[in-house]
Amino acid sequence: MNTNNINIKAKAVVIIKTLMVGIVVISMFFAFGVNPAHAQSAPTVTTDAVTSITETSALLNATVNPNGDLTTVTFEINGNGGYCQQTIGNGTTDVPVTCDTTTTTLNPLTASTSYTVRAVAINTINITDGNVVNFTTLAPAVFATTTNTESGVGTTSATLNGSWIDNDSNDPITTWFLYDTDLVLDLSTSTVAQGTASSGSFADSISGLTENTLYYFQAYAQDSSGTVSGSVLSFTTGSTPPPPPPPSGGGSPTIFPPEIITTSADAIGLTSATLNATWDSKGYSTTTWFEYGLTQTLLSSTTSIIQGTGSGTLAETLTGLDENTVYYFRAVGQNSFGTEYGAILSFTTTTTVTTPDPDPTPTVVVANPAPTVTTPTTTPTTPTVTISTVTELDTDLITLSVTTEFDTVAVGDDVIYTVQYSNDSDSDLEDVVIQIILPQDIEFISSTNGEYLESAHTLTVNLGTLNSDANETLTIDARVDTSASVDDILLTTVKLLYSDPITFDVKDEIAYSIITVTEGQNLLGAAAVLSGILPDTVAGWVVSLLVIIGLGLLGRELYVNTSLFNRRA
Repeated sequence: MNTNNINIKAKAVVIIKTLMVGIVVISMFFAFGVNPAHAQSAPTVTTDAVTSITETSALLNATVNPNGDLTTVTFEINGNGGYCQQTIGNGTTDVPVTCDTTTTTLNPLTASTSYTVRAVAINTINITDGNVVNFTTLAPAVFATTTNTESGVGTTSATLNGSWIDNDSNDPITTWFLYDTDLVLDLSTSTVAQGTASSGSFADSISGLTENTLYYFQAYAQDSSGTVSGSVLSFTTGSTPPPPPPPSGGGSPTIFPPEIITTSADAIGLTSATLNATWDSKGYSTTTWFEYGLTQTLLSSTTSIIQGTGSGTLAETLTGLDENTVYYFRAVGQNSFGTEYGAILSFTTTTTVTTPDPDPTPTVVVANPAPTVTTPTTTPTTPTVTISTVTELDTDLITLSVTTEFDTVAVGDDVIYTVQYSNDSDSDLEDVVIQIILPQDIEFISSTNGEYLESAHTLTVNLGTLNSDANETLTIDARVDTSASVDDILLTTVKLLYSDPITFDVKDEIAYSIITVTEGQNLLGAAAVLSGILPDTVAGWVVSLLVIIGLGLLGRELYVNTSLFNRRA
């Protein structure tokens, strides 16, 4: 018996046994808790209490644990998803998540309305819905006032602005301002009666101020229910600029009167029109106004406005004009160096048009008409009975899904979204609209239907009626934008809204799609060929490497022993 062959077989047996033991050990090592894939799980999410509630906004809150996998969070309000989509990483601890409803372009909140909200967390393992939290927006203010930003600030003057709202339109309103150089606000403007309008704005020009000084002011309004005030705002008066230097050749200083340009009137009606102009102070506090009249002598003037320094536009609305009448007007600007007049322009108010009756009914006179005798009759009233039949429909009226060909993509890859939807009920559904909200890092290219709004990253498809048993498909071609980063989760939200055929309430169905951004190019052909051959876990790769190493050692041993045997022979 050849001892070399025996040694080769013995060594081969040892290598194979060692390899098998290694495979078993590695497999157990990864199977019992060390494999990172086993450490990942679906996210956990808790929808917390809603805070900062106002008439039209709220702050939504949640606590989310990604549980080791990159997670994206979004909020649903009344079942409508897509609010404040954000990625929170792949940690293993709780992360606080918030959503200010004023920062989203989706449906705004309305006053005195009850809402439900829940947070939804998505990672590559699963989608987790949080608990539902209820909140109600505040009722609109019955009586309130707002302090608005000042205007026309000069060196010693300014215009204060405010507005009010009073839902009791029959209650007279009085408004005024308090102001001063400190928050005590000892100075007051005159009170102004505003009538019984439910809302409006008011302004008052103050003068005699100190230049280059900080002033505080606050708007006030009063009706029979009491007095309300707005917030305290502030402004700083300007400083008198130094006199202009004399010309280099000597002589008097250069004069800088304002520049004023009259522009065309607009919003011309039967008895009103808006006059327009532009002005430039040339660096010195400037006051502007309009002159107007039935002739070019311009006998009337609008209220002057202290514009301060700088430049801008001027507009003033005239009322109480005569219809079908020519009016002349010009803009005027004035500063410490003089008064400038714009060109005289004109406009004509409109005329009331009376439309005659297209088909007047002729009057027929009958001579000696025969008397008419009317005999009263009594007709018994028959009660009307209305029988309503309610057709019971399936609870799930809609089936909706969105899919992509691959779960991972690279920057620059093309992505095809396939949206499938069907009407599973026995009735046609009306007012059907599909909204596809794409991630910020996805560039929309085209779709088989709908209109895409770039600012909202939303494709809207107005289907109108979706017939019973209809089963349709929508395709969207897109591309991963260069703004995407490796390990980003790109979440696409699809909403299908429709009118419930029984209650007529607006309802919706929501579906999600997630893809992950990876490094390099997505080798689609290679992936298709090797998807059934290459391992897809860390443990699988380790086992494969052990097999390759073992086969290499076995081949080397066979080669060495064969070479020795041949030499001896």
